[in-house]
Amino acid sequence: MTFSGSFACICATRLGKAIDPDFEKAELIFIGKVIKSTDSTYKFQIIEHFKGTIGNPVEGSSFLACSTIRSLPKGEVWLVYGSYINQKIEISNCSRSRPLVCVHDSHPELIAEIYRFNYERFGSFRDEIEFLRKKREDYQYKLTTQDPVWRQKITINIVFGAFLVWTTLTIVSGFIFRKFNES
Repeated sequence: MTFSGSFACICATRLGKAIDPDFEKAELIFIGKVIKSTDSTYKFQIIEHFKGTIGNPVEGSSFLACSTIRSLPKGEVWLVYGSYINQKIEISNCSRSRPLVCVHDSHPELIAEIYRFNYERFGSFRDEIEFLRKKREDYQYKLTTQDPVWRQKITINIVFGAFLVWTTLTIVSGFIFRKFNES
């Protein structure tokens, strides 16, 4: 008996607008253009960043059986939900990662089918991008407000602002009092 070395992925498919669990699970989320691609590696130029710490450009490799399509066509624009393995990104077939802009002009019926499939599986790109932008703002606000240094700076600014208001009121009231007594 011979083992052929084939692998299978089993993904729990979440249809429609179940974006929140995918946002929480992903270590990084971005829109990027494929600028380099081989059978096992790819490089993206970041267009918009939603989550995670990444460089620009960002490189990835197909490490696992459930990694993304082995070759990403150069020039395609992707929405990527990824994770890190050995300081490179990994895109799972089970994630919401998919092309936003395809480059296979020679097969328009195939492109139409891809877009239809993605819309049925994930819903509107526009709604998802708006959701990701909102989550990015919420996430950045949460990081900022939970930062003790940030809270200390706010406290110092409030105290300093109160001191300036008190000083200004003291000077103005003293000036008014003198003018009133001179009359």
